[in-house]
Amino acid sequence: GTSGVQTFTLTNIGGQPTGMISGMLTGTDAASFSVTANGCAGNTLAPSATCTVSVRFAPTTSGAKSASLTATATPGGMSSSALSGTGLSPGSITANPTSKNFGSVESGQQGTTQIFTIQNIGGSATGTLATLVSGANGSEFGVTTDACNGQTLAANATCDVSVQFRPVTSGSKIGTLTVTGTPGGAAAAPLSGTSLASAALAMAPPSHNFNSVITGQTTNAAAVQEV
Repeated sequence: GTSGVQTFTLTNIGGQPTGMISGMLTGTDAASFSVTANGCAGNTLAPSATCTVSVRFAPTTSGAKSASLTATATPGGMSSSALSGTGLSPGSITANPTSKNFGSVESGQQGTTQIFTIQNIGGSATGTLATLVSGANGSEFGVTTDACNGQTLAANATCDVSVQFRPVTSGSKIGTLTVTGTPGGAAAAPLSGTSLASAALAMAPPSHNFNSVITGQTTNAAAVQEV
């Protein structure tokens, strides 16, 4: 990112004109600053006259930065201003836990709820966050509460999204919880679970005719299978 522009005014406080003025950015982090307009370079200043130089801070790495803006002329000597600023890393979001297996849940029932904590581990705020559950079986994982969607996160701030496994058909299920922000990137947490068919009894054979039997007598027992 870049900062606003700061204008520096150079004044000839002497009683004679200066020589031709030259200027430069110097110092360890000079590359993090840039001159956007220079009304001094190559000019001379009469007594009490002024000219201006505009500088912008545009760091490419994070951390404290420093440099100097220096103007020199012969005659006229040298004058400088100390420049400083701090580069912040962009917003970057993570999810904790990074994945969740909800285990086995009976079809048509609701499993336990898992809270996912979204954190901005960057040095500056995220853009507006958006929450989405997707994947082959995304519809069988439901968001129950969402304190992230539509919000921004300052550096180191967190918000929570709660997800519940709600299978409607049996079998293995997969999905993904994704929270995105620009800036901020994306935090994706894989979701999984197994849906079990509901308990059901079945008897075989479904029917049996014992035929006719004289009162007081018995027939051979029919084998009944329990399933």
